[in-house]
Amino acid sequence: MGAFLGSAKSEYAFVILDSSPLLTLADSRILASLVDGVLLVAKSGATPREQIRQSQSGIRSAGANLIGVVLNNVTLHTNGYYGLGIYGSNGNSHSETISDPAEPWNRLSK
Repeated sequence: MGAFLGSAKSEYAFVILDSSPLLTLADSRILASLVDGVLLVAKSGATPREQIRQSQSGIRSAGANLIGVVLNNVTLHTNGYYGLGIYGSNGNSHSETISDPAEPWNRLSK
């Protein structure tokens, strides 16, 4: 596997691998130690925080570089106090539906 990764790194600018869940198989920890960085992916509302903590610990104990955590399956439409909340970005007191998921981030970057 190390030879394959070395060959791929010399050929391509980025090599992205998708591996099995970290807590179920040792393969992921072994692979984590062979790559430049690891992104931990967790499903919003489904992956318990303790599993995320255990995964982070497993990545670090393997000597791997944890780059960050990706939280997928996030609902951008909310009716709570956080996010767009009960007041939309234009100040109207109603929830707004976001047709473009990148729109809130684009507004923040302006």
